[in-house]
Amino acid sequence: MTGTWALIRLIVRRDRMLLPVWIAIIALLPAGIASATTDLYAGQAARDSNRAAWRTCPGRPPICFTSRRAC
Repeated sequence: MTGTWALIRLIVRRDRMLLPVWIAIIALLPAGIASATTDLYAGQAARDSNRAAWRTCPGRPPICFTSRRAC
């Protein structure tokens, strides 16, 4: 493992401009997706009706991530 830290320092030094950009993208992308999803529907009733429509979709596999019970 000789030279590992030197290689890590070289990689970090070489990518010191690009690395913060990737960290920011990875950190902000889930927040943007969550915000867009809540803005997509007018209210809770619209979200509930969409969820009901997806539950009756024949091509969707029966997986439910919101609770431990079967969907």
